[in-house]
Amino acid sequence: MILGYLKERRNMYCAFVLIDSRIPPQSIDLEFIEWCGLNDMPFQIIFTKADKLKKSQLAKNTATFDAALYKQGWEELPNRFISSSKDAAGRDEILNFIEALASI
Repeated sequence: MILGYLKERRNMYCAFVLIDSRIPPQSIDLEFIEWCGLNDMPFQIIFTKADKLKKSQLAKNTATFDAALYKQGWEELPNRFISSSKDAAGRDEILNFIEALASI
């Protein structure tokens, strides 16, 4: 259902794929990201719950996710943001990105 909506939505500039930064790459997330790529769906990745991890663990987990994308055949990784609703990390970067899209 959501795939059809995304594919037919002509005025959508970008989708955001929310990834829990605390857990290993999930097949459902990787499959959806692959679908976005195969269907030329512009998207950005937002790693959520960054405040729940030490910086070293966050870096390790995002690197593991990147490795899973490379394994899928991605030559260039999609843009990504690191976010936390608790401490507002990434908030300004995400809003600036949305604002830039809105001006297109």
